[in-house]
Amino acid sequence: MSTGQYLLGGAAGLVFGLLVAAGNTLLTRRSLLRAKQNAASVMGTSGLRQVINLAALVLVYLLRGVVPLPLAGTLIGTAVGLSGGSIAGVWILARRMDDTIPAECVEIADAEEELAEGEQEYADAKAEPDAAQEYTPEDTPADERRDDTNG
Repeated sequence: MSTGQYLLGGAAGLVFGLLVAAGNTLLTRRSLLRAKQNAASVMGTSGLRQVINLAALVLVYLLRGVVPLPLAGTLIGTAVGLSGGSIAGVWILARRMDDTIPAECVEIADAEEELAEGEQEYADAKAEPDAAQEYTPEDTPADERRDDTNG
């Protein structure tokens, strides 16, 4: 087969991969907008995306006899479309959905509490000079600890 046919197969695979990646992005968006969200649903959506990606590649392989394009170029184009489309889709989702994720899906309260605790510990250590020594993990200098590990 000529180089042009490989390039045509790669372009066809790229378009197919981008279409599948766009569908995956819509699936992810719908999952993120769901009010009740937990780690299992996020992992389930991620797993489903991978199954869809694999199914797209298997479909290209199974249609190799029907579509008169070289398999290698088409598979490579599809893989590039899936990868690049997924990266671009997630990037676009992150930019657009920054303020649209429901508040009950975001655990800001825990982060604010941890920040407040850290600031309080820092203030306590600063107020009491002797307490700053308790903050270090060990009383030995870092060089001596490093000598133990490099052996």
